[in-house]
Amino acid sequence: MKHVLLLFVFFVIIILSLPHQTMLRAQVQPTIEYNLQTLIAEAAKGYVQPLAAGFTMNMNGGWFHEAPPARRFGFMLEVGAVGMAAFVPLDQTFSRTSTYRLTPDQARQTASMVREYTTLPANAQNDIIRAVSQRDFTVQIAGPTAIGSNTENVRIALSASEQARTFSTNVNGRAVNIVLPDNQSYALDIKGLLNPRDYFLNAVPLVAPQLTIGTFMGTRGVVRFVPNVADWVGLGKLGRVSMFGWGIQHNPLTWFFADSTALPLNVSLNFYNQSYRLTDAVQAAGIAYGATASWRFGGSAFAFTPYAGFLMESTTLIVDYKYQPRSATGQVVNDINGQPLQAVPIRFDIPSENVSRIVLGASIHLLVADIGAEVNLGNRYTTVNAHAFVRLGNDAPKD
Repeated sequence: MKHVLLLFVFFVIIILSLPHQTMLRAQVQPTIEYNLQTLIAEAAKGYVQPLAAGFTMNMNGGWFHEAPPARRFGFMLEVGAVGMAAFVPLDQTFSRTSTYRLTPDQARQTASMVREYTTLPANAQNDIIRAVSQRDFTVQIAGPTAIGSNTENVRIALSASEQARTFSTNVNGRAVNIVLPDNQSYALDIKGLLNPRDYFLNAVPLVAPQLTIGTFMGTRGVVRFVPNVADWVGLGKLGRVSMFGWGIQHNPLTWFFADSTALPLNVSLNFYNQSYRLTDAVQAAGIAYGATASWRFGGSAFAFTPYAGFLMESTTLIVDYKYQPRSATGQVVNDINGQPLQAVPIRFDIPSENVSRIVLGASIHLLVADIGAEVNLGNRYTTVNAHAFVRLGNDAPKD
């Protein structure tokens, strides 16, 4: 039986991932961790924001497709997978204003455009480059987000006053001023990793294996788990993905109408806790809680179950990495003395924009299979979810 269930989960994952296989093989890109290491904090926030919106929205979807029955003791085991797709804005670019220090290579690239600089002796040129790379400039950092175009680079645009672009050095006791050119732009070795236009319905997808077991005093338990898998379905080249989530569903009517078949519907109070990790740089954690109701029409061989629910949720994307400046070709940048620049630890949180959702769906039970779909209407975004499970046992109250 174990092998049958594993084959079923594998089959579901393969079917859901078929549209992506060509793209995954064709694109060999850095992971999100690699890209973040080349971005300062403000730029990194803009780069991962749409991914945070879609990823955290998906996390709280597909947890249930019916409420547990009001039964004291019964056995039911479901094993399968849930597919989720979060609809996020299609304008997958970002633009942030921030302070930035040019790397020595960028400073030299810009200074070499000035005739006065090129005529300076080497030691005076180094003095200028050292001064430029130690000054904070206000810049515009813009380009594709993590789920944006994989053909465009993130760029840094420098536009400063003449005073801010003026640097001085001394040549044979004579002061020499160098004014850097204005409106300079520098490409970073960063592109989008996931392009929504390559995915079904232009949405951020996710697939999660899921197990549900019950019922004890009207209570079921739910578990999701992925053990650190590279290129997980729907997540392209983001990097290695691991996830773990658990939940509790309890029907309070058990305490009043246990094992009754006269109830027209089942209700449930739900609580879910989950955590996901994308490589070592990005992780998400959150909770969701609320209530659901379902109506089951049919018997043990065939049944149709519409359901509805409401969840409150709180989810946060946690970004933790070391900023390591790189050139446009991906090389680690050196300082003026030829030594690699030291990596700087950066950590910040991005709370989910979605704090509540209404869940509307339906499920069909046929022999040992449960399949269905739902729509989640969030206060900020919408997701559609689908599920396919193998069900063993029957915990419905007996007539």
